[in-house]
Amino acid sequence: NIVGYTRSVMNLRRRPSERTQLLNQIPWGDGVQIIGRTVQGGQNFWLQVRWEGQTGWIYAPYITIEGLIEAVPIR
Repeated sequence: NIVGYTRSVMNLRRRPSERTQLLNQIPWGDGVQIIGRTVQGGQNFWLQVRWEGQTGWIYAPYITIEGLIEAVPIR
């Protein structure tokens, strides 16, 4: 399991875009299970996560990742 911790209040989105539906807000410091990611310019851009029974996408730069992120599939 790859886990991330939010360094800000994070918007959980339906798809990896700021223009898609807001599903919830994840509080600062909460842990999420990372199950997918997008990459732009060689950097993680969006992370697909599970949090409190919901699956959605959060913006990657504000997440501290524990574990081998390279093992998470690019979607």
